[in-house]
Amino acid sequence: MFDFDYLTNLGVATPLYLCWTSLVFISGTMKRLFSKRRKTTENSSSRANELTRDEKSRLNKFLARKHIGTRFYDSRAVDHLGLKEEVERLFNNTGIGGLLRIHEYTIPQLTSEFLATFKASLRKEGLKFEGELTFSLGGQRCSMTLTEWNGALGLPVDQEYLSASDAILKEFWREISGLDTLRWKDCPASSIYHPVFKIIQKILGNTIFGRVECSKMRKDEFRCLYCMVQGRVFDLGVELVLKLQDIAGSSSGNIVIGGMITHIAKALDVSFRGLDTLEPKRIDIVHLRTIKLITEDHNGFYHNKLPFGKSAPINARLIDTSHKPNWYRNWLSDNEEDEDEDDEEDDEEEESEDDEDDEEDEEVESETSFDRRGIDMDIGTPLALSSSIPRPSSSARRSFARPPPSRGTSAHRSVDVDVNSLADQMAQIFDMNSHMYHHTSC
Repeated sequence: MFDFDYLTNLGVATPLYLCWTSLVFISGTMKRLFSKRRKTTENSSSRANELTRDEKSRLNKFLARKHIGTRFYDSRAVDHLGLKEEVERLFNNTGIGGLLRIHEYTIPQLTSEFLATFKASLRKEGLKFEGELTFSLGGQRCSMTLTEWNGALGLPVDQEYLSASDAILKEFWREISGLDTLRWKDCPASSIYHPVFKIIQKILGNTIFGRVECSKMRKDEFRCLYCMVQGRVFDLGVELVLKLQDIAGSSSGNIVIGGMITHIAKALDVSFRGLDTLEPKRIDIVHLRTIKLITEDHNGFYHNKLPFGKSAPINARLIDTSHKPNWYRNWLSDNEEDEDEDDEEDDEEEESEDDEDDEEDEEVESETSFDRRGIDMDIGTPLALSSSIPRPSSSARRSFARPPPSRGTSAHRSVDVDVNSLADQMAQIFDMNSHMYHHTSC
Protein backbone atom coordinates (compact mmCIF):
# COMPACT_ATOMS: atom_id res chain seq x y z
CA MET A 1 0.00 0.00 0.00
CA PHE A 2 0.91 3.59 -0.63
CA ASP A 3 2.48 5.08 2.52
CA PHE A 4 1.45 8.74 2.67
CA ASP A 5 3.27 9.20 5.97
CA TYR A 6 6.50 8.12 4.33
CA LEU A 7 6.08 10.90 1.69
CA THR A 8 5.31 13.35 4.42
CA ASN A 9 8.53 12.43 6.21
CA LEU A 10 10.41 12.99 2.98
CA GLY A 11 8.75 16.46 2.55
CA VAL A 12 7.15 15.67 -0.86
CA ALA A 13 3.41 15.53 0.01
CA THR A 14 2.86 19.26 0.17
CA PRO A 15 4.24 20.09 -3.30
CA LEU A 16 2.24 17.24 -4.91
CA TYR A 17 -0.94 18.46 -3.32
CA LEU A 18 -0.32 21.96 -4.57
CA CYS A 19 0.29 20.72 -8.12
CA TRP A 20 -2.89 18.66 -8.11
CA THR A 21 -5.04 21.50 -6.94
CA SER A 22 -3.47 23.80 -9.54
CA LEU A 23 -4.29 21.36 -12.35
CA VAL A 24 -7.87 21.08 -11.19
CA PHE A 25 -8.22 24.86 -11.11
CA ILE A 26 -6.68 25.32 -14.55
CA SER A 27 -8.84 22.61 -16.18
CA GLY A 28 -11.99 24.09 -14.68
CA THR A 29 -11.08 27.56 -15.86
CA MET A 30 -10.39 26.37 -19.42
CA LYS A 31 -13.66 24.48 -19.49
CA ARG A 32 -15.60 27.54 -18.44
CA LEU A 33 -13.83 29.67 -21.04
CA PHE A 34 -14.57 27.28 -23.91
CA SER A 35 -18.14 26.92 -22.78
CA LYS A 36 -18.62 30.69 -22.67
CA ARG A 37 -17.10 31.07 -26.13
CA ARG A 38 -19.45 28.44 -27.56
CA LYS A 39 -22.47 30.14 -26.04
CA THR A 40 -21.34 33.48 -27.43
CA THR A 41 -21.10 32.00 -30.93
CA GLU A 42 -24.55 30.45 -30.65
CA ASN A 43 -26.05 33.68 -29.39
CA SER A 44 -24.49 35.69 -32.19
CA SER A 45 -25.89 33.29 -34.82
CA SER A 46 -29.33 33.35 -33.21
CA ARG A 47 -29.26 37.15 -33.06
CA ALA A 48 -28.54 37.16 -36.79
CA ASN A 49 -31.91 35.39 -37.36
CA GLU A 50 -33.81 37.59 -34.95
CA LEU A 51 -35.87 40.50 -36.24
CA THR A 52 -34.80 44.04 -35.63
CA ARG A 53 -36.91 46.39 -33.59
CA ASP A 54 -38.32 48.03 -36.72
CA GLU A 55 -39.08 44.66 -38.28
CA LYS A 56 -40.88 43.50 -35.13
CA SER A 57 -43.01 46.64 -35.20
CA ARG A 58 -43.88 46.06 -38.84
CA LEU A 59 -44.61 42.39 -38.12
CA ASN A 60 -47.19 43.29 -35.49
CA LYS A 61 -48.87 45.72 -37.88
CA PHE A 62 -49.13 43.11 -40.61
CA LEU A 63 -50.51 40.56 -38.16
CA ALA A 64 -53.20 43.05 -37.11
CA ARG A 65 -54.43 43.39 -40.70
CA LYS A 66 -57.01 41.03 -42.18
CA HIS A 67 -55.63 38.06 -44.11
CA ILE A 68 -57.79 36.35 -46.75
CA GLY A 69 -57.10 33.07 -48.52
CA THR A 70 -55.72 33.55 -52.02
CA ARG A 71 -58.13 32.71 -54.83
CA PHE A 72 -56.58 30.43 -57.46
CA TYR A 73 -57.47 29.03 -60.87
CA ASP A 74 -60.15 26.30 -60.97
CA SER A 75 -59.66 24.08 -64.01
CA ARG A 76 -62.93 22.19 -63.43
CA ALA A 77 -65.07 25.31 -63.57
CA VAL A 78 -63.35 26.63 -66.70
CA ASP A 79 -63.61 23.20 -68.32
CA HIS A 80 -67.34 23.11 -67.49
CA LEU A 81 -67.74 26.38 -69.40
CA GLY A 82 -65.77 25.05 -72.36
CA LEU A 83 -62.98 27.62 -71.92
CA LYS A 84 -60.20 25.48 -70.40
CA GLU A 85 -58.29 24.73 -73.59
CA GLU A 86 -58.09 28.36 -74.67
CA VAL A 87 -57.24 29.74 -71.22
CA GLU A 88 -54.41 27.25 -70.66
CA ARG A 89 -53.15 27.74 -74.20
CA LEU A 90 -52.55 31.44 -73.59
CA PHE A 91 -50.75 30.74 -70.31
CA ASN A 92 -48.59 27.93 -71.67
CA ASN A 93 -47.64 29.78 -74.86
CA THR A 94 -46.06 32.53 -72.77
CA GLY A 95 -44.33 30.10 -70.37
CA ILE A 96 -46.37 31.03 -67.29
CA GLY A 97 -48.53 27.89 -67.14
CA GLY A 98 -46.95 27.06 -63.78
CA LEU A 99 -49.09 29.78 -62.22
CA LEU A 100 -52.21 27.70 -62.93
CA ARG A 101 -50.83 24.82 -60.84
CA ILE A 102 -50.29 26.82 -57.63
CA HIS A 103 -52.92 26.17 -54.97
CA GLU A 104 -51.55 26.88 -51.47
CA TYR A 105 -52.84 27.69 -48.02
CA THR A 106 -52.36 31.17 -46.57
CA ILE A 107 -50.35 31.32 -43.32
CA PRO A 108 -50.80 34.76 -41.71
CA GLN A 109 -47.73 34.44 -39.44
CA LEU A 110 -45.47 33.47 -42.34
CA THR A 111 -46.96 36.09 -44.66
CA SER A 112 -46.53 38.88 -42.10
CA GLU A 113 -42.92 37.86 -41.39
CA PHE A 114 -42.11 37.88 -45.09
CA LEU A 115 -43.67 41.30 -45.74
CA ALA A 116 -42.08 42.84 -42.63
CA THR A 117 -38.58 41.83 -43.78
CA PHE A 118 -38.90 41.90 -47.58
CA LYS A 119 -36.39 44.03 -49.47
CA ALA A 120 -35.65 44.04 -53.20
CA SER A 121 -32.60 45.58 -54.81
CA LEU A 122 -33.52 45.83 -58.50
CA ARG A 123 -31.75 47.37 -61.45
CA LYS A 124 -32.88 47.42 -65.06
CA GLU A 125 -30.38 46.50 -67.73
CA GLY A 126 -31.91 47.02 -71.14
CA LEU A 127 -35.25 45.21 -71.16
CA LYS A 128 -34.34 42.92 -68.24
CA PHE A 129 -34.39 43.35 -64.48
CA GLU A 130 -31.53 42.11 -62.33
CA GLY A 131 -31.20 42.17 -58.58
CA GLU A 132 -31.37 40.37 -55.27
CA LEU A 133 -34.19 39.73 -52.83
CA THR A 134 -33.83 39.36 -49.07
CA PHE A 135 -36.49 38.32 -46.55
CA SER A 136 -37.13 36.16 -43.52
CA LEU A 137 -39.30 33.04 -43.46
CA GLY A 138 -39.74 30.79 -40.45
CA GLY A 139 -36.91 32.56 -38.61
CA GLN A 140 -34.47 31.98 -41.48
CA ARG A 141 -32.78 34.79 -43.34
CA CYS A 142 -33.06 34.11 -47.08
CA SER A 143 -31.45 35.69 -50.10
CA MET A 144 -32.44 34.96 -53.71
CA THR A 145 -31.71 36.30 -57.16
CA LEU A 146 -34.51 37.03 -59.61
CA THR A 147 -33.57 33.89 -61.54
CA GLU A 148 -33.91 31.76 -58.40
CA TRP A 149 -37.14 33.56 -57.54
CA ASN A 150 -38.74 32.76 -60.90
CA GLY A 151 -37.52 29.19 -60.70
CA ALA A 152 -39.19 28.73 -57.31
CA LEU A 153 -42.47 30.01 -58.76
CA GLY A 154 -42.24 27.82 -61.85
CA LEU A 155 -42.08 30.86 -64.14
CA PRO A 156 -39.72 31.45 -67.09
CA VAL A 157 -36.30 32.80 -66.09
CA ASP A 158 -34.06 35.37 -67.72
CA GLN A 159 -36.90 36.99 -69.66
CA GLU A 160 -37.52 40.56 -70.71
CA TYR A 161 -39.79 42.92 -68.85
CA LEU A 162 -42.13 43.87 -71.66
CA SER A 163 -44.06 47.11 -71.73
CA ALA A 164 -46.41 48.74 -74.22
CA SER A 165 -47.17 52.35 -74.99
CA ASP A 166 -50.46 53.93 -73.97
CA ALA A 167 -51.45 54.23 -77.64
CA ILE A 168 -51.03 50.48 -78.18
CA LEU A 169 -52.92 49.63 -75.00
CA LYS A 170 -55.72 52.02 -75.95
CA GLU A 171 -56.09 50.35 -79.34
CA PHE A 172 -56.10 46.91 -77.70
CA TRP A 173 -58.77 48.10 -75.25
CA ARG A 174 -60.93 49.28 -78.13
CA GLU A 175 -60.54 45.91 -79.86
CA ILE A 176 -61.71 43.89 -76.84
CA SER A 177 -64.35 46.26 -75.44
CA GLY A 178 -65.49 48.49 -78.30
CA LEU A 179 -64.80 51.58 -76.16
CA ASP A 180 -62.64 54.44 -77.37
CA THR A 181 -61.82 55.86 -73.94
CA LEU A 182 -59.29 54.26 -71.58
CA ARG A 183 -58.97 55.64 -68.06
CA TRP A 184 -57.19 53.38 -65.59
CA LYS A 185 -59.08 54.76 -62.60
CA ASP A 186 -62.41 54.07 -64.29
CA CYS A 187 -61.85 51.06 -66.52
CA PRO A 188 -64.46 48.38 -65.68
CA ALA A 189 -63.38 44.84 -66.44
CA SER A 190 -67.02 44.02 -67.26
CA SER A 191 -66.59 46.01 -70.48
CA ILE A 192 -64.51 43.14 -71.91
CA TYR A 193 -66.57 40.93 -74.22
CA HIS A 194 -64.53 37.72 -74.49
CA PRO A 195 -64.95 35.40 -71.44
CA VAL A 196 -61.38 34.01 -71.78
CA PHE A 197 -59.90 37.50 -71.38
CA LYS A 198 -62.08 38.16 -68.34
CA ILE A 199 -61.04 34.92 -66.62
CA ILE A 200 -57.33 35.62 -67.30
CA GLN A 201 -57.71 39.06 -65.76
CA LYS A 202 -59.25 37.49 -62.64
CA ILE A 203 -56.43 34.94 -62.32
CA LEU A 204 -53.68 37.55 -62.62
CA GLY A 205 -55.46 39.98 -60.30
CA ASN A 206 -56.04 37.45 -57.50
CA THR A 207 -52.53 35.90 -57.56
CA ILE A 208 -49.73 38.02 -59.03
CA PHE A 209 -51.27 41.39 -58.19
CA GLY A 210 -52.84 40.43 -54.85
CA ARG A 211 -56.28 41.97 -55.27
CA VAL A 212 -59.46 40.96 -53.49
CA GLU A 213 -61.88 42.08 -56.17
CA CYS A 214 -60.95 42.69 -59.80
CA SER A 215 -63.90 44.77 -60.95
CA LYS A 216 -61.57 47.41 -62.41
CA MET A 217 -58.84 46.77 -64.95
CA ARG A 218 -55.36 47.91 -63.82
CA LYS A 219 -52.59 48.90 -66.19
CA ASP A 220 -50.18 46.17 -65.06
CA GLU A 221 -52.85 43.47 -65.52
CA PHE A 222 -53.79 44.88 -68.90
CA ARG A 223 -50.17 44.93 -70.05
CA CYS A 224 -49.76 41.26 -69.10
CA LEU A 225 -53.00 40.36 -70.90
CA TYR A 226 -51.78 42.16 -74.00
CA CYS A 227 -48.47 40.23 -73.97
CA MET A 228 -50.32 36.91 -73.53
CA VAL A 229 -52.66 37.59 -76.44
CA GLN A 230 -49.66 38.55 -78.58
CA GLY A 231 -47.87 35.33 -77.53
CA ARG A 232 -44.84 37.20 -76.15
CA VAL A 233 -42.89 35.55 -73.32
CA PHE A 234 -42.24 38.05 -70.52
CA ASP A 235 -40.92 38.21 -66.96
CA LEU A 236 -43.98 37.71 -64.76
CA GLY A 237 -41.89 37.07 -61.63
CA VAL A 238 -40.68 40.67 -61.49
CA GLU A 239 -44.33 41.79 -61.60
CA LEU A 240 -44.89 39.86 -58.36
CA VAL A 241 -41.76 41.41 -56.82
CA LEU A 242 -42.95 44.93 -57.65
CA LYS A 243 -46.36 44.19 -56.19
CA LEU A 244 -44.86 42.75 -52.99
CA GLN A 245 -42.85 45.94 -52.61
CA ASP A 246 -46.08 47.95 -52.77
CA ILE A 247 -47.81 45.73 -50.20
CA ALA A 248 -44.80 45.75 -47.87
CA GLY A 249 -44.81 49.54 -47.96
CA SER A 250 -48.53 49.87 -47.32
CA SER A 251 -50.16 50.39 -43.95
CA SER A 252 -53.77 49.35 -44.55
CA GLY A 253 -55.94 47.02 -46.61
CA ASN A 254 -56.60 43.29 -46.68
CA ILE A 255 -53.75 40.91 -47.52
CA VAL A 256 -54.71 38.24 -50.06
CA ILE A 257 -51.32 37.25 -51.51
CA GLY A 258 -50.35 34.82 -48.74
CA GLY A 259 -50.80 31.73 -50.90
CA MET A 260 -47.98 32.87 -53.21
CA ILE A 261 -45.65 33.40 -50.20
CA THR A 262 -46.48 29.91 -48.91
CA HIS A 263 -45.43 28.53 -52.30
CA ILE A 264 -42.04 30.27 -51.93
CA ALA A 265 -41.66 28.89 -48.40
CA LYS A 266 -42.27 25.35 -49.64
CA ALA A 267 -39.66 25.78 -52.37
CA LEU A 268 -37.14 26.79 -49.66
CA ASP A 269 -38.12 23.88 -47.34
CA VAL A 270 -39.26 26.26 -44.62
CA SER A 271 -41.12 24.52 -41.79
CA PHE A 272 -44.42 26.07 -40.71
CA ARG A 273 -45.83 23.23 -38.66
CA GLY A 274 -48.26 24.31 -35.96
CA LEU A 275 -49.07 27.70 -37.51
CA ASP A 276 -52.62 28.81 -38.26
CA THR A 277 -53.68 28.47 -41.89
CA LEU A 278 -56.42 29.81 -44.14
CA GLU A 279 -57.84 27.59 -46.86
CA PRO A 280 -57.30 28.69 -50.45
CA LYS A 281 -60.23 29.78 -52.58
CA ARG A 282 -61.03 29.05 -56.19
CA ILE A 283 -62.33 30.97 -59.18
CA ASP A 284 -65.21 28.52 -59.42
CA ILE A 285 -68.69 28.67 -60.96
CA VAL A 286 -70.23 30.19 -57.83
CA HIS A 287 -67.63 32.96 -57.78
CA LEU A 288 -68.01 33.65 -61.51
CA ARG A 289 -71.76 33.98 -61.05
CA THR A 290 -71.30 36.18 -57.99
CA ILE A 291 -69.08 38.65 -59.85
CA LYS A 292 -71.53 38.44 -62.79
CA LEU A 293 -68.99 37.18 -65.27
CA ILE A 294 -71.49 34.52 -66.35
CA THR A 295 -75.25 34.13 -66.04
CA GLU A 296 -77.48 31.07 -65.90
CA ASP A 297 -80.77 30.70 -67.75
CA HIS A 298 -83.86 28.80 -66.60
CA ASN A 299 -82.62 25.65 -68.36
CA GLY A 300 -79.35 25.60 -66.42
CA PHE A 301 -77.16 26.76 -69.32
CA TYR A 302 -74.43 29.35 -68.70
CA HIS A 303 -74.12 32.51 -70.78
CA ASN A 304 -71.32 35.01 -71.20
CA LYS A 305 -72.29 38.27 -69.48
CA LEU A 306 -71.89 41.08 -71.99
CA PRO A 307 -71.83 44.83 -71.31
CA PHE A 308 -75.01 46.90 -71.13
CA GLY A 309 -76.96 44.15 -69.39
CA LYS A 310 -76.84 41.71 -72.31
CA SER A 311 -75.70 38.10 -72.43
CA ALA A 312 -74.92 35.51 -75.10
CA PRO A 313 -74.52 31.71 -75.09
CA ILE A 314 -70.89 30.58 -74.83
CA ASN A 315 -70.53 29.42 -78.42
CA ALA A 316 -67.52 27.19 -79.17
CA ARG A 317 -67.08 29.01 -82.47
CA LEU A 318 -66.40 32.29 -80.65
CA ILE A 319 -63.95 30.99 -78.02
CA ASP A 320 -60.83 30.96 -80.25
CA THR A 321 -58.89 34.10 -79.31
CA SER A 322 -56.48 33.72 -82.21
CA HIS A 323 -59.35 34.93 -84.43
CA LYS A 324 -59.34 38.66 -83.83
CA PRO A 325 -63.02 39.39 -84.65
CA ASN A 326 -63.93 37.05 -81.76
CA TRP A 327 -62.48 39.55 -79.31
CA TYR A 328 -65.48 41.85 -79.59
CA ARG A 329 -67.34 42.14 -82.88
CA ASN A 330 -68.52 38.55 -83.31
CA TRP A 331 -69.92 38.40 -79.79
CA LEU A 332 -71.79 41.63 -80.46
CA SER A 333 -73.09 40.59 -83.90
CA ASP A 334 -74.21 37.18 -82.64
CA ASN A 335 -76.07 38.83 -79.80
CA GLU A 336 -77.81 41.16 -82.25
CA GLU A 337 -78.74 38.20 -84.45
CA ASP A 338 -80.20 36.47 -81.41
CA GLU A 339 -82.22 39.58 -80.66
CA ASP A 340 -83.46 39.72 -84.28
CA GLU A 341 -84.48 36.07 -84.07
CA ASP A 342 -86.32 36.78 -80.84
CA ASP A 343 -88.11 39.71 -82.51
CA GLU A 344 -89.07 37.50 -85.45
CA GLU A 345 -90.40 34.87 -83.07
CA ASP A 346 -92.41 37.54 -81.27
CA ASP A 347 -93.84 38.77 -84.59
CA GLU A 348 -94.76 35.21 -85.58
CA GLU A 349 -96.45 34.71 -82.23
CA GLU A 350 -98.41 37.95 -82.66
CA GLU A 351 -99.47 36.92 -86.17
CA SER A 352 -100.57 33.50 -84.96
CA GLU A 353 -102.52 35.17 -82.17
CA ASP A 354 -104.20 37.48 -84.72
CA ASP A 355 -105.11 34.48 -86.88
CA GLU A 356 -106.60 32.75 -83.87
CA ASP A 357 -108.60 35.89 -83.07
CA ASP A 358 -109.88 36.01 -86.66
CA GLU A 359 -110.93 32.36 -86.48
CA GLU A 360 -112.75 33.03 -83.23
CA ASP A 361 -114.47 36.03 -84.83
CA GLU A 362 -115.61 33.90 -87.77
CA GLU A 363 -116.95 31.28 -85.37
CA VAL A 364 -118.84 33.97 -83.49
CA GLU A 365 -120.20 35.35 -86.77
CA SER A 366 -121.42 31.97 -87.97
CA GLU A 367 -123.03 31.25 -84.61
CA THR A 368 -124.69 34.67 -84.58
CA SER A 369 -126.08 34.37 -88.12
CA PHE A 370 -127.31 30.85 -87.32
CA ASP A 371 -129.10 32.12 -84.24
CA ARG A 372 -130.85 34.85 -86.23
CA ARG A 373 -132.02 32.34 -88.81
CA GLY A 374 -133.31 30.26 -85.94
CA ILE A 375 -135.19 33.24 -84.60
CA ASP A 376 -136.69 33.82 -88.03
CA MET A 377 -137.88 30.24 -88.17
CA ASP A 378 -139.23 30.33 -84.60
CA ILE A 379 -141.59 33.16 -85.48
CA GLY A 380 -143.90 30.65 -87.07
CA THR A 381 -143.34 31.35 -90.74
CA PRO A 382 -144.71 28.50 -92.90
CA LEU A 383 -142.10 26.59 -94.82
CA ALA A 384 -143.90 27.32 -98.05
CA LEU A 385 -143.61 31.05 -97.47
CA SER A 386 -140.03 31.08 -96.08
CA SER A 387 -138.52 30.57 -99.50
CA SER A 388 -140.11 33.78 -100.69
CA ILE A 389 -138.48 35.83 -97.92
CA PRO A 390 -135.28 37.51 -99.14
CA ARG A 391 -132.20 36.36 -97.12
CA PRO A 392 -129.91 38.99 -95.57
CA SER A 393 -126.75 39.58 -97.54
CA SER A 394 -123.36 38.42 -96.25
CA SER A 395 -122.45 41.98 -95.35
CA ALA A 396 -125.61 42.26 -93.30
CA ARG A 397 -124.80 39.01 -91.45
CA ARG A 398 -121.28 40.20 -90.62
CA SER A 399 -122.73 43.44 -89.29
CA PHE A 400 -124.10 41.50 -86.28
CA ALA A 401 -120.65 40.35 -85.16
CA ARG A 402 -118.68 43.49 -86.01
CA PRO A 403 -119.40 47.15 -85.31
CA PRO A 404 -121.38 48.75 -88.16
CA PRO A 405 -119.60 51.18 -90.48
CA SER A 406 -120.06 54.87 -89.94
CA ARG A 407 -123.41 56.26 -91.00
CA GLY A 408 -123.53 57.70 -94.47
CA THR A 409 -121.37 55.04 -96.15
CA SER A 410 -122.68 52.91 -98.94
CA ALA A 411 -122.35 49.75 -96.91
CA HIS A 412 -124.55 51.12 -94.17
CA ARG A 413 -127.21 52.28 -96.63
CA SER A 414 -127.32 48.87 -98.32
CA VAL A 415 -127.80 47.15 -94.99
CA ASP A 416 -130.60 49.54 -94.04
CA VAL A 417 -132.41 48.83 -97.31
CA ASP A 418 -132.18 45.08 -96.89
CA VAL A 419 -133.31 45.20 -93.28
CA ASN A 420 -136.24 47.52 -94.08
CA SER A 421 -137.38 45.35 -96.94
CA LEU A 422 -137.08 42.37 -94.64
CA ALA A 423 -139.20 44.11 -92.03
CA ASP A 424 -141.94 44.92 -94.61
CA GLN A 425 -142.02 41.33 -95.74
CA MET A 426 -142.27 40.12 -92.14
CA ALA A 427 -145.19 42.46 -91.49
CA GLN A 428 -147.05 41.05 -94.49
CA ILE A 429 -146.45 37.54 -93.21
CA PHE A 430 -147.85 38.42 -89.80
CA ASP A 431 -150.95 39.90 -91.43
CA MET A 432 -151.47 36.82 -93.57
CA ASN A 433 -151.03 34.46 -90.63
CA SER A 434 -153.43 36.42 -88.47
CA HIS A 435 -156.03 36.47 -91.28
CA MET A 436 -155.68 32.74 -91.87
CA TYR A 437 -155.97 32.06 -88.13
CA HIS A 438 -159.08 34.25 -87.91
CA HIS A 439 -160.67 32.54 -90.92
CA THR A 440 -160.01 29.09 -89.54
CA SER A 441 -161.43 29.97 -86.17
CA CYS A 442 -164.63 31.24 -87.76
